Amino acid sequence: MAITILQQPTYPNATYTSLVYAVESDDINKPQYQYVMDVVSGSNILTRVKQYPNPAGNAIFDPARIMNDYLEYTNDIFASTTTTDFGTSIGTFAIKFGESYGSSPSSSVVVYDGNGSVGNPAVTGTSSVVWPATVNPNNGVGWNWDDVYGDNIYLTNYPNSTTTNTENNYKKVAPSDYGLIAFKGSSATTAGVVLYQANNQIVISTTISGTTSVNGTYIPSHPKNLLDAGISQNDLDLTAYYEISVAGNSFYYTIDREGCNYPRVNFLFINSFGVWDSHGISLPKAHNTSLDKKQITKPMIDYSSATAPYNGLRRGHEYYNIQTDDRYSVSTELLTQEQAEWMSELLESPSAYIQEGNLFIPILITNSAYTHNTNKKAQKVFQYRIEYTLSNQRLGR
Repeated sequence: MAITILQQPTYPNATYTSLVYAVESDDINKPQYQYVMDVVSGSNILTRVKQYPNPAGNAIFDPARIMNDYLEYTNDIFASTTTTDFGTSIGTFAIKFGESYGSSPSSSVVVYDGNGSVGNPAVTGTSSVVWPATVNPNNGVGWNWDDVYGDNIYLTNYPNSTTTNTENNYKKVAPSDYGLIAFKGSSATTAGVVLYQANNQIVISTTISGTTSVNGTYIPSHPKNLLDAGISQNDLDLTAYYEISVAGNSFYYTIDREGCNYPRVNFLFINSFGVWDSHGISLPKAHNTSLDKKQITKPMIDYSSATAPYNGLRRGHEYYNIQTDDRYSVSTELLTQEQAEWMSELLESPSAYIQEGNLFIPILITNSAYTHNTNKKAQKVFQYRIEYTLSNQRLGR
């Protein structure tokens, strides 16, 4: 007389997928029978869901979006100098199953623990370690993160060469950029950094230490992070490209010092892996401001004074409130097909920031549609126009 878990997800896993649990019981013929699922964090029951047996006598549960509601993106690590785990972006939950039924069709209902005793659901499977990533439902493999992606990977879809020194494939960053790259699958306590000159000679080799996790680690990876972490300005000035490595897995960056004629727009955004990614643009930024002006009409005659002499300075019409709406747009540089597909993750991102000096300002990407390929036959490169507004607009006056 117990609940049996027939199917459960592998963990760690993503919350923007289907985390499918299948359970069965031999008590389904009890009056008013329902399966019960609790989503638990520590000793707290966050949510309880009940479900009648399906035609097969079992129940299929998917708590993915319930767990997702209790996660939030960590946003205080952009200027970090040490590695760190995913913080509040990752959570550990217990999914527990039980059952409820009565003694007759009209009796009160009692909750059982799934093992034959009265009490809260207690039949539990693997601890649910999740973060808000996506798994493409059309992958042709399965629901689970590990079915599709596995371990020991950098959590970005940027088409970067990680095996050969093909500098054209390296991700471009500016000397002023802050940024992170996330890596999943290694318990290594340090990340290696190797700076190279244009002739492939090593400038300096060093490491970045800090907190790591097999469930995912953020590595400070951009030039400003490296400077703050102790690499000298002289060494960085000699650097043409550099390598970030964890447990033998490398990711390469090239320092772009040419695109400095315009103010740098460095985007930090949540990508499809549910982690922070970045892209910087050194092209002209358009800034448009719309004004919503509220107006009142006042008489030129002063009816509140002892006398009403003529005063040509008194206003008849006056603004009592002016609201501003600042909107920005910037075009990307020319992108390859692979880079353009990666850049679409910025346009679809649920959370994004821009870097202004040493500050990070929350923004909303306002593009409501975009075209992936505008000339399928002949087009070799692509360009997006990114439109955004500040999350916190200037106060009216």
